[in-house]
Formats: sequence, structure tokens, C-alpha cells
Amino acid sequence: MTATQAKALKGVRVLSLSLNLPGPAALMRCKAMGATCLKLEPPNGDPMRLHSAPAYAHMHEGIRTITADLKTAAGQKILQRELLKTDVLLTSFRPSALKKLGLAWKDLHKAYPQLNLVAIVGSPGELAEIPGLTETQPQGFLDLSHGDPFLGHSWSSFRVGEPGRIPRNGPVLR
Repeated sequence: MTATQAKALKGVRVLSLSLNLPGPAALMRCKAMGATCLKLEPPNGDPMRLHSAPAYAHMHEGIRTITADLKTAAGQKILQRELLKTDVLLTSFRPSALKKLGLAWKDLHKAYPQLNLVAIVGSPGELAEIPGLTETQPQGFLDLSHGDPFLGHSWSSFRVGEPGRIPRNGPVLR
């Protein structure tokens, strides 16, 4: 990472509600690029703590974590307080889960006009409601399941390019 890249997000505050690998990987990149990062986890924590504690510790190094149950009024109050100070909300929830929590984009944008929403979903478009995870890569993301019903549905893509040129989609791996 260049010195310029390391400062690209300086002054930007990112709040992550994401769980498992893709969200923390994205949050780690935001921090490396100078963003101030905060992670809000459910009371039982991120499942990644149990399944891959070393990776969790690495990806969350220097990132403040708070706990709140977003299904309760107290948890919603904590979230609302943090959203007032947030520039980017990073989430890995399905659109219907966001809506159920009162976090649909139209509601968020109305209440927090400064907010940008980054939603990591397993599949694009109408498949976004199907749970699935991808392994996040620096240039894009890579699907290792290829729609295997036991591994979930995910989207495959590489974004490749040269500095100063528009990236293009690379091959889908099979």
C-alpha cells in the first residue's frame, strides 16, 4: 500500500455491523487506509471469534468493538447514537434483515443524510436474500462455492486494472 493509499480514508468514520470474514476483511482495509473504525457486535459476538480466533484478532487489531442487541430498544439507541457520527455503515445483513431492523436504505438516508451504506451480500440483485459469503480479496471478491447448495450461493468476480485506468471484470473461476 502506498503512502497516499494509507491516507485515502483519513477523517472517515466507518461503523461495521458485519459478521464473519467478508466484513472484517473490508473493515481491516478501511483501517489500513486511515479510516476510524468501530465494530458493533451482537451480545454473543461475531461467529468468527469462535471459528477462527487468530484471524479475528488479526482483522480487528486496533478496531474498537462495542456490543449491542439491535433487536432491543436499548441496542437501537446505541446504534442511532453511533450513526450520527458515522460516514460509512458496513453491513453483511440481507436486505430483509436490514429492513426488519429499520435499517433499509431509504430510512437510513432520511435519518442520516451524511451516511453511505456498503452492503456485502452473497449474491447480487434478486438473489441478495439468499445467505452466502465470499472470501474478500483486495481486488474484489472470489467465490469458492460456485453455487454448491451446501456452501451457499455467492457471486464471483475479479476487478483488475492498472493505476489511472478503469478496472475491468476478469474471468469467473470454475
